[in-house]
Amino acid sequence: MNVNPKISALAIILNEEDNIRDYLHNMSFADEIIVVDSYSSDKTLSIIAEDFPHVKVVQREFDDFSSQRNFAIGLASNDWITFFDADERVTENGIREIKSIVASGTEEVAFWVKRTFYYSEKPMFYGGQNQDKAIRLFKKSKCKYSDKLVHEQLISNGKTGILKEIIHHYSFKNKENFLGKRLQYSRLRAQELFLRDKKPNAFHFYIKPAFRFFKHYIIEFGFLNGAQGISLAKIMSQHVYMRYVYLQQLHEKLSAPSGGKLAIGYEAKRVFHNRTGLGNYSRDLVRILSHFYPENSYFLYNPKPAGKKLFTTEAENISEKLPTGWFNRKFYNIWRQFTIVSDLKKDGIRIFHGLSGELPSGLKKAGIKSTVTIHDLIFMRYPEFYSYFDRKIHFYKFKKAAKNADRVIAISEQTKEDIIRFLSVPASKIDVIYQGCQDVFKESFTETEKQAVAEKFHLPKQFVLNVGTVEARKNVLIAVKAIKNIDTHLVIIGGETAYTKEVKKYIETHQLQEKVIFLKGLSSKELAITYQLATIFIYPSLFEGFGIPIVEALYSRTPVITTNSGVFPEAGGPDSIYADPTDSAEIASKIELLLNDAELRKEITEKGYMFVQKFNDSVIADKIITLYNSL
Repeated sequence: MNVNPKISALAIILNEEDNIRDYLHNMSFADEIIVVDSYSSDKTLSIIAEDFPHVKVVQREFDDFSSQRNFAIGLASNDWITFFDADERVTENGIREIKSIVASGTEEVAFWVKRTFYYSEKPMFYGGQNQDKAIRLFKKSKCKYSDKLVHEQLISNGKTGILKEIIHHYSFKNKENFLGKRLQYSRLRAQELFLRDKKPNAFHFYIKPAFRFFKHYIIEFGFLNGAQGISLAKIMSQHVYMRYVYLQQLHEKLSAPSGGKLAIGYEAKRVFHNRTGLGNYSRDLVRILSHFYPENSYFLYNPKPAGKKLFTTEAENISEKLPTGWFNRKFYNIWRQFTIVSDLKKDGIRIFHGLSGELPSGLKKAGIKSTVTIHDLIFMRYPEFYSYFDRKIHFYKFKKAAKNADRVIAISEQTKEDIIRFLSVPASKIDVIYQGCQDVFKESFTETEKQAVAEKFHLPKQFVLNVGTVEARKNVLIAVKAIKNIDTHLVIIGGETAYTKEVKKYIETHQLQEKVIFLKGLSSKELAITYQLATIFIYPSLFEGFGIPIVEALYSRTPVITTNSGVFPEAGGPDSIYADPTDSAEIASKIELLLNDAELRKEITEKGYMFVQKFNDSVIADKIITLYNSL
């Protein structure tokens, strides 16, 4: 008998930056720790990478709890498994008990543990929570999880026991957090019922939620938990109600005469008139939706004809819609803000999506659901980069759109935080859906194609690349200072502003003209090839809503150095290199590190490429359509 069998600690996680550090410290008694991450968008992965390099992280798109847990079990090297959630904590006595049981050669193959449930950091001893228990220690060879989508159960082939020590379950910090998790369970439970062909009726919508409240608050003495008791009972009642709302939506979608088709309208000014950031986002979003969900109709409302075609509408499910009538064509800004609604009604639009922070007035009155994408609130964080008039206009438009929209899309967790802070929008109304990048950055190019671009633009064999408008906020001057004493070149690609003069003056003063190259006017293909030719990509911006050039570089398999705060770790992932954007010496040291270590460049390039798959078109399309359907 093995007197000292080893233990594997497993967890499935998503956006656990508040819990992951304490959880991993708590599990340090295990011989290996493996976490399966569902593509976290917060600081979870960077915390693990920086503080727990020994922890194995595997990313997998979440489908359901059982599949995710069974996948994690398959990664374990040892037979004994602990499978605690990231918000559960084992006491010191509990750790000793686990190690003792594992070493004892016990005939039991799985062990239940009792849990003390905490809500708003207060233990809940009533309302059903005092009877909570779950299996958290078991043998891999004897156990697996059931196929249930939610409330998954561990099926054990052998005897089970129960641990004496109670663990602490810090499941929910506040009402908003608790409700969000319960709604996730409601959706999964509705899917289970749908697969069993269950159909909701009045009993499910009225009697069951009321009874659930009565059960938790009265029968199980939830009122003894104080204010938290009634809050918990209400949320559990709502959880039951929403389960059947979601179930009804699934049946309605199945039986819809149109097969679930949607007519979706878009505020498309930037689709046709903006060559860069907001325009690229708008064009890419419409493109991927029309490709992955061709059954829908996509109407692009363009206030005026474009001088140069930035977007073609050859796809049969995409239509460009211009103002009709003399007044609307003459006063197209009034049309796009007000009278457009009559056109939306004529076209049968069910959902209107403001792609760049704006929505027309009158959508609710017309019965048209709406969502708006807000990319950033930089004008609030860095007002010095904007005129007084521009700040007022931006704030008015964004505040109005966020207030009137049924849902708000933030392109990053950082933007979501800013929307909550500056626009006073509740977190429950905001969905974080990342943006991707153009397909051309995902292509592989021949050596002949690369050589042609290198010769056309006189690119050196080794160089550091920066892409983005040359403006103060994007802070490219710090990159110029960083490469001043390094044997390399810096290639800067982007439109120029008044700030460019300051950058060029520094270059001239320090005689760096041979080391710094400015380029503009590249085609998308030429830019993509330049990314692939670069040795390093640097993006020392002070603040962004997201940072698409970082994603473009990662798809191009080019190692990234970027800013160590704000949104940048969201875009760059745990394996990019981060630095203080105001410290040229630190940035210089990071550049030299990568230039001198080809193996390190290769390693972080491959890891970065794996990370960036979370921004694939199919993932984004699925999330957008899920939001539309929820409306």
